[in-house]
Amino acid sequence: MFFHKKNLINHKYLINEISNIPKDPGVYKFLDKENKIIYVGKAKNLKNRISSYFINKEAHGIKTKKLISEINNIEITLVKDNFEALLLENNFIKNHQPKYNILLKDDKSYPYVCISEERFPKIYTTYKNDKIKGKFYGPFLKKKYAEEIIDLIREVYPFRTCNYNLSEKNIENKKFKPCLEYHLKNCNAPCIGLQTEKSYLESTSSAINILKGNFSEVKNNLKSKMKSLSDEMKFEEASFYKRKLDLIDNYQKKSIIINPELGCFNVFGIDYTEDVFFINYMEVKNGAISFSKTFIAEKKIEERNNEVLEKIFFEIITLLSPNSNQNISNIEINFSHKKYKITTPEIGDKKKIVLLAQRNAMNAKQDFLEKKIKNSAKINSSITDLLQKDLSLPHPPDHIVCFDNSNLCGTNPVAAMVCFKNGKPAKKFYRRFNIKTVLGPNDFASMEEVVFRTFENKKEDLPNLIVVDGGKGQLSSAIKSLKKVNLYPQIPIISIAKGLEEIYKPEENLPICINKKSPSLKLIQKIRDEAHRFAIEFHRKKRSADSLKTTT
Repeated sequence: MFFHKKNLINHKYLINEISNIPKDPGVYKFLDKENKIIYVGKAKNLKNRISSYFINKEAHGIKTKKLISEINNIEITLVKDNFEALLLENNFIKNHQPKYNILLKDDKSYPYVCISEERFPKIYTTYKNDKIKGKFYGPFLKKKYAEEIIDLIREVYPFRTCNYNLSEKNIENKKFKPCLEYHLKNCNAPCIGLQTEKSYLESTSSAINILKGNFSEVKNNLKSKMKSLSDEMKFEEASFYKRKLDLIDNYQKKSIIINPELGCFNVFGIDYTEDVFFINYMEVKNGAISFSKTFIAEKKIEERNNEVLEKIFFEIITLLSPNSNQNISNIEINFSHKKYKITTPEIGDKKKIVLLAQRNAMNAKQDFLEKKIKNSAKINSSITDLLQKDLSLPHPPDHIVCFDNSNLCGTNPVAAMVCFKNGKPAKKFYRRFNIKTVLGPNDFASMEEVVFRTFENKKEDLPNLIVVDGGKGQLSSAIKSLKKVNLYPQIPIISIAKGLEEIYKPEENLPICINKKSPSLKLIQKIRDEAHRFAIEFHRKKRSADSLKTTT
Protein backbone atom coordinates (compact mmCIF):
# COMPACT_ATOMS: atom_id res chain seq x y z
CA MET A 1 0.00 0.00 0.00
CA PHE A 2 2.74 2.47 0.86
CA PHE A 3 6.45 2.85 0.74
CA HIS A 4 8.79 5.16 2.58
CA LYS A 5 9.91 8.33 0.85
CA LYS A 6 13.62 8.14 0.11
CA ASN A 7 16.19 10.54 -1.19
CA LEU A 8 18.37 7.69 -2.45
CA ILE A 9 21.98 8.72 -2.40
CA ASN A 10 24.00 7.27 -5.23
CA HIS A 11 27.22 9.26 -5.02
CA LYS A 12 27.48 9.31 -8.82
CA TYR A 13 24.27 11.32 -9.07
CA LEU A 14 24.63 13.14 -5.76
CA ILE A 15 24.41 16.70 -7.09
CA ASN A 16 21.12 15.98 -8.86
CA GLU A 17 19.63 14.43 -5.72
CA ILE A 18 20.67 17.22 -3.35
CA SER A 19 19.35 19.83 -5.76
CA ASN A 20 15.83 18.72 -4.75
CA ILE A 21 16.39 19.43 -1.04
CA PRO A 22 14.86 22.77 0.06
CA LYS A 23 16.86 25.62 1.56
CA ASP A 24 14.70 25.59 4.70
CA PRO A 25 15.50 24.91 8.36
CA GLY A 26 15.00 21.35 9.48
CA VAL A 27 16.47 18.08 10.69
CA TYR A 28 18.20 15.52 8.45
CA LYS A 29 18.78 11.84 9.12
CA PHE A 30 21.42 9.70 7.41
CA LEU A 31 20.47 6.04 6.99
CA ASP A 32 22.62 3.04 6.09
CA LYS A 33 21.85 0.14 3.74
CA GLU A 34 19.75 -1.54 6.45
CA ASN A 35 17.64 1.63 6.70
CA LYS A 36 18.99 2.27 10.20
CA ILE A 37 19.56 5.87 11.32
CA ILE A 38 23.29 6.41 11.78
CA TYR A 39 23.36 10.19 12.17
CA VAL A 40 20.94 13.03 12.95
CA GLY A 41 21.74 16.68 12.37
CA LYS A 42 20.02 20.05 12.15
CA ALA A 43 20.50 22.98 9.80
CA LYS A 44 19.21 26.46 9.08
CA ASN A 45 19.65 25.62 5.39
CA LEU A 46 19.19 21.89 4.76
CA LYS A 47 20.43 21.97 1.17
CA ASN A 48 23.69 23.76 1.99
CA ARG A 49 24.34 21.69 5.10
CA ILE A 50 23.80 18.30 3.46
CA SER A 51 25.78 19.38 0.38
CA SER A 52 28.77 20.20 2.60
CA TYR A 53 29.24 16.51 3.42
CA PHE A 54 29.86 15.60 -0.20
CA ILE A 55 31.83 18.62 -1.42
CA ASN A 56 35.58 18.43 -0.90
CA LYS A 57 35.26 15.16 1.01
CA GLU A 58 39.03 14.97 1.48
CA ALA A 59 38.86 17.88 3.91
CA HIS A 60 36.73 15.89 6.38
CA GLY A 61 38.05 13.95 9.34
CA ILE A 62 38.24 10.17 9.56
CA LYS A 63 34.90 9.82 11.40
CA THR A 64 33.05 12.00 8.89
CA LYS A 65 34.57 10.14 5.93
CA LYS A 66 33.44 6.84 7.42
CA LEU A 67 29.96 8.28 8.03
CA ILE A 68 29.72 9.45 4.40
CA SER A 69 30.80 6.04 3.13
CA GLU A 70 27.88 4.39 4.96
CA ILE A 71 25.14 6.80 3.84
CA ASN A 72 22.53 5.14 1.66
CA ASN A 73 19.43 7.31 2.22
CA ILE A 74 18.65 10.76 3.52
CA GLU A 75 15.42 11.77 5.25
CA ILE A 76 14.49 15.33 6.10
CA THR A 77 11.89 16.95 8.37
CA LEU A 78 11.12 20.64 7.84
CA VAL A 79 10.50 22.93 10.82
CA LYS A 80 9.71 26.59 11.40
CA ASP A 81 13.10 27.85 12.59
CA ASN A 82 16.51 26.85 13.88
CA PHE A 83 15.30 26.63 17.49
CA GLU A 84 12.67 24.04 16.55
CA ALA A 85 15.32 22.19 14.55
CA LEU A 86 17.58 22.04 17.60
CA LEU A 87 14.80 20.66 19.81
CA LEU A 88 13.68 18.10 17.24
CA GLU A 89 17.28 17.01 16.68
CA ASN A 90 17.56 16.46 20.44
CA ASN A 91 14.40 14.31 20.46
CA PHE A 92 15.49 12.20 17.48
CA ILE A 93 18.96 11.57 18.89
CA LYS A 94 17.59 10.48 22.26
CA ASN A 95 15.02 8.20 20.62
CA HIS A 96 17.21 6.61 17.92
CA GLN A 97 20.69 6.80 19.51
CA PRO A 98 22.56 7.09 16.15
CA LYS A 99 26.05 5.66 16.37
CA TYR A 100 27.76 8.69 14.82
CA ASN A 101 26.15 11.22 17.15
CA ILE A 102 28.12 12.20 20.23
CA LEU A 103 26.59 15.50 21.30
CA LEU A 104 23.17 15.18 22.97
CA LYS A 105 23.51 11.39 23.04
CA ASP A 106 23.74 11.22 26.82
CA ASP A 107 20.97 12.01 29.30
CA LYS A 108 21.68 15.72 29.31
CA SER A 109 18.64 17.74 28.28
CA TYR A 110 17.43 21.32 28.13
CA PRO A 111 16.07 23.26 31.10
CA TYR A 112 12.37 23.30 31.95
CA VAL A 113 10.30 25.55 34.18
CA CYS A 114 8.40 23.66 36.89
CA ILE A 115 5.39 24.82 38.86
CA SER A 116 5.34 22.54 41.88
CA GLU A 117 2.37 20.53 43.14
CA GLU A 118 1.98 22.25 46.54
CA ARG A 119 -0.64 24.28 48.36
CA PHE A 120 1.27 27.44 47.45
CA PRO A 121 3.24 26.34 44.36
CA LYS A 122 6.82 27.40 43.73
CA ILE A 123 8.32 28.12 40.33
CA TYR A 124 11.86 27.08 39.45
CA THR A 125 14.12 25.72 36.69
CA THR A 126 15.14 22.07 36.41
CA TYR A 127 16.71 19.66 33.93
CA LYS A 128 14.60 16.68 35.04
CA ASN A 129 11.04 16.38 33.81
CA ASP A 130 9.49 14.53 36.75
CA LYS A 131 5.71 14.79 36.48
CA ILE A 132 5.21 13.77 40.11
CA LYS A 133 6.77 17.02 41.29
CA GLY A 134 4.54 19.34 39.27
CA LYS A 135 3.77 20.76 35.83
CA PHE A 136 6.65 21.34 33.44
CA TYR A 137 6.99 23.88 30.63
CA GLY A 138 9.70 24.19 28.02
CA PRO A 139 12.35 23.20 27.17
CA PHE A 140 14.40 26.38 26.80
CA LEU A 141 17.44 26.79 24.60
CA LYS A 142 19.52 28.10 27.54
CA LYS A 143 19.02 28.15 31.27
CA LYS A 144 19.22 31.93 31.35
CA TYR A 145 16.12 32.16 29.13
CA ALA A 146 14.19 30.04 31.62
CA GLU A 147 15.48 32.16 34.50
CA GLU A 148 14.54 35.37 32.71
CA ILE A 149 10.97 34.23 32.20
CA ILE A 150 10.78 33.20 35.87
CA ASP A 151 12.09 36.65 36.83
CA LEU A 152 9.41 38.16 34.64
CA ILE A 153 6.67 36.05 36.22
CA ARG A 154 7.87 36.90 39.72
CA GLU A 155 7.97 40.57 38.78
CA VAL A 156 4.35 40.55 37.65
CA TYR A 157 3.00 37.82 39.94
CA PRO A 158 5.21 37.35 43.05
CA PHE A 159 5.96 33.73 43.92
CA ARG A 160 7.48 32.41 47.13
CA THR A 161 11.01 30.96 47.06
CA CYS A 162 11.06 29.36 50.51
CA ASN A 163 10.75 25.64 51.27
CA TYR A 164 8.23 26.05 54.07
CA ASN A 165 5.34 23.63 54.43
CA LEU A 166 2.51 26.15 54.12
CA SER A 167 -0.31 24.02 55.49
CA GLU A 168 -3.36 25.70 56.99
CA LYS A 169 -2.34 24.51 60.44
CA ASN A 170 1.21 25.87 60.20
CA ILE A 171 -0.02 29.27 59.00
CA GLU A 172 -2.71 29.47 61.71
CA ASN A 173 -0.12 28.62 64.35
CA LYS A 174 2.17 31.39 63.01
CA LYS A 175 5.02 28.95 62.68
CA PHE A 176 6.91 31.11 60.19
CA LYS A 177 8.25 34.62 59.95
CA PRO A 178 8.39 36.63 56.70
CA CYS A 179 11.76 36.40 55.00
CA LEU A 180 13.83 39.02 53.16
CA GLU A 181 11.90 38.41 49.93
CA TYR A 182 8.80 39.88 51.56
CA HIS A 183 10.67 43.01 52.62
CA LEU A 184 12.06 43.35 49.08
CA LYS A 185 8.46 43.10 47.78
CA ASN A 186 9.26 39.93 45.85
CA CYS A 187 6.72 37.88 47.85
CA ASN A 188 3.35 38.68 49.40
CA ALA A 189 4.06 36.49 52.46
CA PRO A 190 1.43 33.74 52.28
CA CYS A 191 3.47 32.12 55.08
CA ILE A 192 1.94 34.56 57.59
CA GLY A 193 -1.46 34.77 55.90
CA LEU A 194 -0.94 38.08 54.07
CA GLN A 195 -1.91 36.41 50.77
CA THR A 196 -4.82 33.99 50.52
CA GLU A 197 -4.60 30.64 48.77
CA LYS A 198 -7.23 31.80 46.24
CA SER A 199 -5.25 34.92 45.34
CA TYR A 200 -2.03 32.91 45.08
CA LEU A 201 -3.64 30.34 42.77
CA GLU A 202 -4.93 33.18 40.57
CA SER A 203 -1.34 34.36 40.23
CA THR A 204 -0.28 30.77 39.49
CA SER A 205 -2.92 30.51 36.75
CA SER A 206 -1.66 33.77 35.20
CA ALA A 207 1.92 32.48 35.34
CA ILE A 208 0.85 29.31 33.55
CA ASN A 209 -0.78 31.43 30.86
CA ILE A 210 2.56 33.16 30.31
CA LEU A 211 4.38 29.84 30.12
CA LYS A 212 1.80 28.50 27.67
CA GLY A 213 2.11 31.56 25.47
CA ASN A 214 -1.06 33.45 26.45
CA PHE A 215 0.60 36.84 26.84
CA SER A 216 -2.08 39.37 25.90
CA GLU A 217 -3.27 40.16 29.43
CA VAL A 218 0.24 40.52 30.84
CA LYS A 219 1.48 42.57 27.89
CA ASN A 220 -1.46 44.94 28.09
CA ASN A 221 -0.78 45.41 31.80
CA LEU A 222 2.93 46.08 31.21
CA LYS A 223 2.20 48.46 28.33
CA SER A 224 -0.23 50.38 30.51
CA LYS A 225 2.38 50.75 33.27
CA MET A 226 5.07 51.72 30.78
CA LYS A 227 2.87 54.40 29.19
CA SER A 228 1.83 55.75 32.55
CA LEU A 229 5.45 56.09 33.72
CA SER A 230 6.46 57.59 30.39
CA ASP A 231 3.70 60.20 30.68
CA GLU A 232 5.06 61.03 34.14
CA MET A 233 8.53 61.51 32.57
CA LYS A 234 9.85 58.52 34.56
CA PHE A 235 11.73 57.10 31.61
CA GLU A 236 14.17 54.94 33.58
CA GLU A 237 11.34 53.09 35.30
CA ALA A 238 9.44 52.88 32.00
CA SER A 239 12.47 51.25 30.37
CA PHE A 240 12.33 48.60 33.10
CA TYR A 241 8.88 47.52 31.87
CA LYS A 242 10.04 47.86 28.28
CA ARG A 243 12.73 45.27 29.00
CA LYS A 244 10.12 42.95 30.46
CA LEU A 245 8.00 43.41 27.35
CA ASP A 246 11.02 42.48 25.24
CA LEU A 247 11.48 39.36 27.37
CA ILE A 248 7.89 38.36 26.68
CA ASP A 249 8.33 38.97 22.94
CA ASN A 250 11.41 36.76 22.93
CA TYR A 251 9.62 34.09 24.90
CA GLN A 252 6.73 34.14 22.46
CA LYS A 253 9.12 32.64 19.93
CA LYS A 254 9.05 29.45 22.02
CA SER A 255 8.83 26.36 19.88
CA ILE A 256 5.64 24.37 19.33
CA ILE A 257 7.84 21.30 18.98
CA ILE A 258 7.52 20.60 22.69
CA ASN A 259 4.55 21.40 24.89
CA PRO A 260 4.01 18.78 27.62
CA GLU A 261 0.38 19.76 27.98
CA LEU A 262 -0.39 18.35 24.52
CA GLY A 263 0.07 14.75 25.63
CA CYS A 264 0.53 11.83 23.21
CA PHE A 265 -1.01 11.54 19.73
CA ASN A 266 -0.29 10.90 16.04
CA VAL A 267 -0.10 13.64 13.42
CA PHE A 268 -0.78 13.21 9.70
CA GLY A 269 0.00 15.91 7.14
CA ILE A 270 -1.42 15.10 3.70
CA ASP A 271 -0.94 16.38 0.18
CA TYR A 272 -1.70 14.62 -3.09
CA THR A 273 -1.83 14.60 -6.86
CA GLU A 274 -4.40 12.85 -9.01
CA ASP A 275 -2.93 9.39 -8.39
CA VAL A 276 -0.32 9.74 -5.60
CA PHE A 277 -0.69 10.59 -1.89
CA PHE A 278 2.05 12.08 0.29
CA ILE A 279 1.62 11.54 4.03
CA ASN A 280 3.96 12.96 6.66
CA TYR A 281 3.52 11.02 9.91
CA MET A 282 4.70 12.40 13.25
CA GLU A 283 4.51 10.64 16.60
CA VAL A 284 4.10 13.02 19.54
CA LYS A 285 4.91 11.82 23.05
CA ASN A 286 4.31 14.13 26.00
CA GLY A 287 4.12 17.04 23.59
CA ALA A 288 7.46 16.20 21.91
CA ILE A 289 7.84 15.00 18.32
CA SER A 290 9.77 11.77 18.79
CA PHE A 291 9.41 10.26 15.33
CA SER A 292 8.78 11.52 11.80
CA LYS A 293 8.51 9.82 8.39
CA THR A 294 7.02 10.68 5.02
CA PHE A 295 5.17 7.98 3.10
CA ILE A 296 4.15 7.89 -0.54
CA ALA A 297 1.07 5.89 -1.58
CA GLU A 298 -0.11 5.22 -5.10
CA LYS A 299 -3.84 5.32 -5.77
CA LYS A 300 -5.57 2.78 -7.99
CA ILE A 301 -7.99 4.09 -10.63
CA GLU A 302 -11.06 2.57 -9.01
CA GLU A 303 -10.22 3.77 -5.46
CA ARG A 304 -11.68 6.86 -3.84
CA ASN A 305 -9.52 9.29 -1.90
CA ASN A 306 -11.10 8.48 1.46
CA GLU A 307 -10.65 4.73 0.90
CA VAL A 308 -6.95 5.17 0.11
CA LEU A 309 -6.31 7.41 3.12
CA GLU A 310 -8.20 5.11 5.47
CA LYS A 311 -6.06 2.13 4.39
CA ILE A 312 -2.83 4.13 4.70
CA PHE A 313 -3.72 5.51 8.12
CA PHE A 314 -4.70 2.09 9.43
CA GLU A 315 -1.45 0.51 8.22
CA ILE A 316 0.73 3.31 9.63
CA ILE A 317 -1.05 3.39 13.00
CA THR A 318 -1.10 -0.40 13.48
CA LEU A 319 2.52 -0.67 12.36
CA LEU A 320 4.06 2.27 14.22
CA SER A 321 1.68 3.26 17.01
CA PRO A 322 -0.92 0.53 17.67
CA ASN A 323 -1.76 1.72 21.20
CA SER A 324 -2.57 5.30 20.26
CA ASN A 325 -6.21 6.29 19.71
CA GLN A 326 -5.61 10.04 19.29
CA ASN A 327 -4.91 11.08 15.71
CA ILE A 328 -5.06 14.47 14.03
CA SER A 329 -4.87 15.40 10.36
CA ASN A 330 -5.18 18.39 8.03
CA ILE A 331 -7.84 16.55 5.99
CA GLU A 332 -11.15 15.21 7.30
CA ILE A 333 -11.40 11.44 6.88
CA ASN A 334 -14.36 9.18 7.58
CA PHE A 335 -12.55 6.45 9.52
CA SER A 336 -14.63 3.27 9.82
CA HIS A 337 -12.38 1.77 12.53
CA LYS A 338 -14.01 2.82 15.81
CA LYS A 339 -10.82 2.23 17.80
CA TYR A 340 -8.95 4.97 15.94
CA LYS A 341 -10.48 8.42 15.70
CA ILE A 342 -9.11 11.17 13.45
CA THR A 343 -9.85 14.83 14.12
CA THR A 344 -8.91 18.04 12.33
CA PRO A 345 -7.86 20.76 14.80
CA GLU A 346 -8.90 24.31 13.95
CA ILE A 347 -6.76 26.34 16.39
CA GLY A 348 -3.95 26.03 18.93
CA ASP A 349 -0.66 24.14 19.08
CA LYS A 350 -2.15 20.99 17.57
CA LYS A 351 -3.18 23.00 14.53
CA LYS A 352 0.38 24.32 14.25
CA ILE A 353 1.85 20.81 14.40
CA VAL A 354 -0.61 19.62 11.73
CA LEU A 355 0.47 22.51 9.49
CA LEU A 356 4.10 21.52 10.09
CA ALA A 357 3.33 17.94 9.01
CA GLN A 358 1.39 19.22 6.00
CA ARG A 359 4.38 21.34 5.01
CA ASN A 360 6.60 18.25 5.06
CA ALA A 361 4.06 16.40 2.90
CA MET A 362 3.99 19.31 0.43
CA ASN A 363 7.80 19.22 0.27
CA ALA A 364 7.69 15.47 -0.46
CA LYS A 365 5.17 16.12 -3.25
CA GLN A 366 7.34 18.85 -4.78
CA ASP A 367 10.40 16.62 -4.56
CA PHE A 368 8.49 13.73 -6.18
CA LEU A 369 7.19 15.87 -9.07
CA GLU A 370 10.59 17.43 -9.74
CA LYS A 371 12.21 13.99 -9.87
CA LYS A 372 9.45 12.74 -12.15
CA ILE A 373 10.04 15.62 -14.56
CA LYS A 374 13.81 15.05 -14.49
CA ASN A 375 13.40 11.31 -15.05
CA SER A 376 10.98 11.95 -17.91
CA ALA A 377 13.42 14.42 -19.47
CA LYS A 378 16.23 11.86 -19.15
CA ILE A 379 14.11 9.19 -20.85
CA ASN A 380 13.05 11.51 -23.66
CA SER A 381 16.62 12.74 -24.05
CA SER A 382 17.89 9.19 -24.38
CA ILE A 383 15.21 8.44 -27.01
CA THR A 384 16.12 11.49 -29.11
CA ASP A 385 19.80 10.53 -28.81
CA LEU A 386 18.92 7.06 -30.08
CA LEU A 387 16.84 8.54 -32.89
CA GLN A 388 19.79 10.71 -33.91
CA LYS A 389 21.95 7.60 -34.12
CA ASP A 390 19.36 5.51 -36.01
CA LEU A 391 18.73 8.24 -38.61
CA SER A 392 22.36 9.49 -38.75
CA LEU A 393 21.28 13.03 -37.93
CA PRO A 394 23.72 15.88 -37.18
CA HIS A 395 21.87 16.85 -33.96
CA PRO A 396 19.48 15.18 -31.49
CA PRO A 397 15.96 15.80 -32.88
CA ASP A 398 14.49 17.54 -29.83
CA HIS A 399 12.17 19.60 -32.09
CA ILE A 400 10.19 17.46 -34.58
CA VAL A 401 7.25 18.42 -36.82
CA CYS A 402 5.07 16.01 -38.77
CA PHE A 403 2.67 16.63 -41.71
CA ASP A 404 -0.37 14.59 -42.79
CA ASN A 405 -3.19 15.08 -45.36
CA SER A 406 -6.82 14.05 -45.11
CA ASN A 407 -9.67 14.00 -47.64
CA LEU A 408 -12.59 11.84 -48.75
CA CYS A 409 -12.39 11.10 -52.46
CA GLY A 410 -10.89 14.52 -53.00
CA THR A 411 -13.63 16.38 -51.06
CA ASN A 412 -12.91 18.66 -48.11
CA PRO A 413 -9.12 18.32 -48.44
CA VAL A 414 -7.23 19.42 -45.34
CA ALA A 415 -3.81 18.94 -43.79
CA ALA A 416 -2.30 19.17 -40.34
CA MET A 417 1.06 19.73 -38.71
CA VAL A 418 1.92 18.60 -35.17
CA CYS A 419 4.98 19.53 -33.15
CA PHE A 420 6.93 17.52 -30.56
CA LYS A 421 9.60 19.06 -28.33
CA ASN A 422 11.85 16.89 -26.18
CA GLY A 423 9.74 13.88 -27.11
CA LYS A 424 6.45 15.43 -25.92
CA PRO A 425 3.57 17.11 -27.79
CA ALA A 426 3.86 20.91 -27.97
CA LYS A 427 0.21 21.55 -28.81
CA LYS A 428 0.43 25.32 -28.97
CA PHE A 429 2.50 24.90 -32.16
CA TYR A 430 0.00 22.60 -33.92
CA ARG A 431 -1.46 23.95 -37.20
CA ARG A 432 -4.43 23.09 -39.45
CA PHE A 433 -4.54 23.82 -43.17
CA ASN A 434 -7.36 24.16 -45.70
CA ILE A 435 -5.91 23.04 -49.04
CA LYS A 436 -6.18 26.02 -51.41
CA THR A 437 -4.29 25.22 -54.64
CA VAL A 438 -5.13 21.55 -55.24
CA LEU A 439 -8.22 20.08 -56.85
CA GLY A 440 -9.15 16.45 -56.37
CA PRO A 441 -7.36 13.71 -54.41
CA ASN A 442 -3.70 14.66 -54.88
CA ASP A 443 -1.70 13.90 -51.72
CA PHE A 444 1.62 14.83 -53.33
CA ALA A 445 0.51 18.34 -54.36
CA SER A 446 -1.26 18.87 -51.02
CA MET A 447 1.90 17.95 -49.14
CA GLU A 448 3.93 20.31 -51.30
CA GLU A 449 1.50 23.16 -50.56
CA VAL A 450 1.36 22.81 -46.75
CA VAL A 451 5.12 22.40 -46.34
CA PHE A 452 5.69 25.51 -48.46
CA ARG A 453 3.10 27.54 -46.53
CA THR A 454 4.64 26.44 -43.20
CA PHE A 455 8.21 27.46 -43.99
CA GLU A 456 7.71 30.25 -46.54
CA ASN A 457 8.30 33.03 -44.01
CA LYS A 458 9.68 31.01 -41.09
CA LYS A 459 13.31 31.74 -40.26
CA GLU A 460 13.40 31.09 -36.49
CA ASP A 461 12.59 28.13 -34.20
CA LEU A 462 13.12 25.70 -37.05
CA PRO A 463 12.73 21.97 -36.33
CA ASN A 464 15.61 19.49 -36.12
CA LEU A 465 13.60 16.94 -38.09
CA ILE A 466 10.57 16.93 -40.43
CA VAL A 467 8.44 13.78 -40.64
CA VAL A 468 6.03 13.21 -43.54
CA ASP A 469 3.20 10.70 -43.30
CA GLY A 470 3.49 8.70 -46.52
CA GLY A 471 6.00 7.10 -48.85
CA LYS A 472 8.64 8.33 -51.28
CA GLY A 473 6.14 10.42 -53.27
CA GLN A 474 5.06 12.52 -50.30
CA LEU A 475 8.70 12.84 -49.27
CA SER A 476 9.73 14.16 -52.71
CA SER A 477 6.88 16.70 -52.68
CA ALA A 478 7.92 18.05 -49.26
CA ILE A 479 11.56 18.32 -50.42
CA LYS A 480 10.45 20.44 -53.42
CA SER A 481 8.92 22.99 -51.05
CA LEU A 482 11.96 23.02 -48.75
CA LYS A 483 14.17 23.76 -51.77
CA LYS A 484 11.91 26.67 -52.75
CA VAL A 485 12.39 28.27 -49.32
CA ASN A 486 16.12 27.38 -49.19
CA LEU A 487 15.82 25.05 -46.19
CA TYR A 488 16.99 21.87 -47.89
CA PRO A 489 19.18 20.09 -46.88
CA GLN A 490 19.51 22.28 -43.76
CA ILE A 491 16.54 20.57 -42.10
CA PRO A 492 16.66 16.74 -42.11
CA ILE A 493 13.47 15.15 -43.44
CA ILE A 494 12.09 11.60 -43.50
CA SER A 495 8.81 9.88 -44.36
CA ILE A 496 7.12 6.92 -42.70
CA ALA A 497 4.89 4.67 -44.79
CA LYS A 498 1.92 2.91 -43.22
CA GLY A 499 1.70 -0.86 -43.28
CA LEU A 500 5.30 -2.01 -43.17
CA GLU A 501 6.24 1.13 -41.19
CA GLU A 502 9.16 1.79 -43.49
CA ILE A 503 11.20 4.96 -43.08
CA TYR A 504 12.64 6.71 -46.15
CA LYS A 505 15.35 9.33 -46.34
CA PRO A 506 16.04 11.67 -49.29
CA GLU A 507 18.10 10.27 -52.15
CA GLU A 508 18.00 6.73 -50.77
CA ASN A 509 16.08 4.07 -52.66
CA LEU A 510 15.83 1.54 -49.83
CA PRO A 511 14.10 2.18 -46.50
CA ILE A 512 16.10 2.54 -43.29
CA CYS A 513 16.21 -0.58 -41.15
CA ILE A 514 15.19 0.23 -37.56
CA ASN A 515 14.27 -2.47 -35.07
CA LYS A 516 10.48 -2.68 -34.79
CA LYS A 517 10.78 -2.62 -31.00
CA SER A 518 13.14 0.34 -30.94
CA PRO A 519 12.02 3.32 -28.79
CA SER A 520 13.12 5.67 -31.59
CA LEU A 521 10.75 4.01 -34.10
CA LYS A 522 7.96 4.07 -31.53
CA LEU A 523 8.51 7.83 -31.10
CA ILE A 524 8.21 8.40 -34.87
CA GLN A 525 5.05 6.28 -34.95
CA LYS A 526 3.62 8.21 -32.01
CA ILE A 527 4.24 11.54 -33.78
CA ARG A 528 2.81 10.21 -37.08
CA ASP A 529 -0.32 8.88 -35.30
CA GLU A 530 -0.83 12.23 -33.57
CA ALA A 531 -0.60 14.06 -36.91
CA HIS A 532 -3.08 11.61 -38.45
CA ARG A 533 -5.50 12.07 -35.56
CA PHE A 534 -5.27 15.85 -35.74
CA ALA A 535 -5.83 15.88 -39.53
CA ILE A 536 -8.78 13.43 -39.41
CA GLU A 537 -10.39 15.43 -36.62
CA PHE A 538 -10.19 18.63 -38.70
CA HIS A 539 -11.46 16.86 -41.85
CA ARG A 540 -14.49 15.43 -40.04
CA LYS A 541 -15.30 18.79 -38.51
CA LYS A 542 -15.15 20.49 -41.91
CA ARG A 543 -17.16 17.75 -43.62
CA SER A 544 -19.79 17.93 -40.89
CA ALA A 545 -20.06 21.70 -41.33
CA ASP A 546 -20.45 21.37 -45.12
CA SER A 547 -23.19 18.77 -44.74
CA LEU A 548 -25.28 21.27 -42.78
CA LYS A 549 -25.21 23.82 -45.60
CA THR A 550 -28.38 24.07 -47.75
CA THR A 551 -28.78 25.27 -51.32
CA THR A 552 -31.66 27.43 -52.64
